[in-house]
Amino acid sequence: MRILVVEDLASSDGGGAERSMGYLCSFLSEKHSLFLVYQREGNWVTDPQMAKWFKFSAPISTETFRQIGVVRWVKALNALVRICRKNNIDVIISHEINSLFTLRVLSMITGIPVKYYFKWISSKPNPGKLTSWGIKGLYKAAFVSSFIQKYWINVGIPEKKTLIIREGVESVSFRNNSAGELTKLIFAGRIIPDKGLHLVIEALGILKRQGIGNLQLLVCGYFNSKDDHQYRAYHREIEKIIADYTIQQNIVFAGFVKPLSEYIAKSDLAVLPSICQEASPLVILEALSVGTPIISSCVGGVPELLLGFEQLIFEPDNVEAITGKIKEVKDYLERNPEKRSELSLQMKSRFDSEFSKEKSLSNLEAFIIND
Repeated sequence: MRILVVEDLASSDGGGAERSMGYLCSFLSEKHSLFLVYQREGNWVTDPQMAKWFKFSAPISTETFRQIGVVRWVKALNALVRICRKNNIDVIISHEINSLFTLRVLSMITGIPVKYYFKWISSKPNPGKLTSWGIKGLYKAAFVSSFIQKYWINVGIPEKKTLIIREGVESVSFRNNSAGELTKLIFAGRIIPDKGLHLVIEALGILKRQGIGNLQLLVCGYFNSKDDHQYRAYHREIEKIIADYTIQQNIVFAGFVKPLSEYIAKSDLAVLPSICQEASPLVILEALSVGTPIISSCVGGVPELLLGFEQLIFEPDNVEAITGKIKEVKDYLERNPEKRSELSLQMKSRFDSEFSKEKSLSNLEAFIIND
């Protein structure tokens, strides 16, 4: 099958959505012909190994005419039509909300079905008239969680066109074997306000003042308080919290790490403190895959992923809730080492039954190539 992939950031080093789409492109390229259009260049284009996934790639915006102007939009649309016809494209796939309008127009002109894999929701109850019109032209839509599915059905996607396909991550041979004191915590994600790192750091400061000063937090994600970038003020705010609580020795900034699952496996407890409505956080799947306990705020699709592990969920945007949950889990698992091993095995078992990458990718392939 000949598949046109539409992406904003053509990179697996972006957010979870880009990373998941990278897994999918790598998998599909082994049996199908992929063609890529993107708005921002990344390692799918610059890395020779990833570039091999695609027979053709080109920087073409699929945003609406309101975003890029009518003249530029018409030129981009004409370029997309030419690519589809010249390469005999069978299906168009994307997860980009801003592309819905343009891709419906493209589908109307070419007759090529458009299928979406939704990993997120709009920050608004209604994503806007152009997007709402665009979603009505989808041939099929898959969702990583029922939380995401319900949002888009409410917006206007007919339920009969939808299905849930859980995300997956790669199975690994290593796993968590932590014992003794629970001291090594890990946070992994973008260091932006919505991800809530500041709440975890403040919680560590509070716990230190309460006499629990042996906790170490490994932060995996881009952090830079010196250079000019969109979140520099937030990064400086984090540094101030660390200084105020004098916990400089308790925090290590590791930057972007690979493979993340190996770092999680070496940790005693992972923490997901998100404030935003997460769809299907990969860090939870990574933790499940290696059997590392993870505590998470109750947002978005998180309760679906941690079904059966509700004791690990806490109220979002609440420092006291995070502080209490870290202390609760630490005390319980240290007092009950057999329960610690049992919990690890249960998490790994849930991963194997629900969230393996192979199962997820096979289901996505079937979704894309079948009517």
